[in-house]
Amino acid sequence: MLVSAKRSLAVVCGDSALLEILLIQPENRKPVSGPDFANGARIRAGEKFDPVMDNGVT
Repeated sequence: MLVSAKRSLAVVCGDSALLEILLIQPENRKPVSGPDFANGARIRAGEKFDPVMDNGVT
């Protein structure tokens, strides 16, 4: 689940830990700060990222 505020973007992990996203690079785009990404992507609190396979682990 995503948590978005004016100056931060964070993800709630499976163990309920909060992971702040400082920098994110959308596919085929330049890296941007977490808050700028959230503002541009119109992310709302409670949204979820789609699962992505990484080395066979989802």
